[in-house]
Amino acid sequence: MGHYHSHPTGNLVPSPRDAAQAMGDGAIWLIIGGRQARAWRSHAPVHLPRLPLC
Repeated sequence: MGHYHSHPTGNLVPSPRDAAQAMGDGAIWLIIGGRQARAWRSHAPVHLPRLPLC
């Protein structure tokens, strides 16, 4: 199962807000804009450890 929403301006790339609100559960999201659609899969955020510079 997945989710959908529209981008009326036609930009089919997930916005930072879209990505932040995705649950990171691997669900497929469909963005519809104009006469096109694009799917993307949400992923859990990757937390990398901080490494010392020197």
